[in-house]
Amino acid sequence: MIFDRIENLKLYAQIPYIKDIIQFIKEKDCLSLSVGEIPIRGKDLFVRVAEYVTSPSVERRLEAHHIYADVQCVVSGVEMMGFSTQKNLAVLTAYDKKEDIEFLETPKDKNSVIVYPNEFVVFLPYEPHQPGCLYQKATTVKKLIFKVKWISSFENDAGRSGIF
Repeated sequence: MIFDRIENLKLYAQIPYIKDIIQFIKEKDCLSLSVGEIPIRGKDLFVRVAEYVTSPSVERRLEAHHIYADVQCVVSGVEMMGFSTQKNLAVLTAYDKKEDIEFLETPKDKNSVIVYPNEFVVFLPYEPHQPGCLYQKATTVKKLIFKVKWISSFENDAGRSGIF
């Protein structure tokens, strides 16, 4: 997981297509983008524009992806995003290959980060995360979720990507 300000995206050259993400953000009026999916580099890089009202973390599910990393950029509003470094969490909803998502049990020792406008969080494949949680009160959030096809040369015994 990476957490930083959008102005620092250029520091993360190791993220595939980071220059395309920076260019997209610079060229678009992100506040006026319509909700939906926008292709940038076909299935290798696209962005999902999302707008929703945050809700209590107990109502949100911990998720993970196998193929895509998420670069989640908050445009307006504020949300708390839960995450866990714990491995081998129980799968609650089996992996959906078409949507590249599975839902996992939420451990008691989950961490969280509060994300304001002009900040971003990167979740690599298999990193459990819980977006859309309210911080202090329910808030409408608009964000860009860049889906970056992740090719990793690191795999553990279970075939899961990552550096461990």
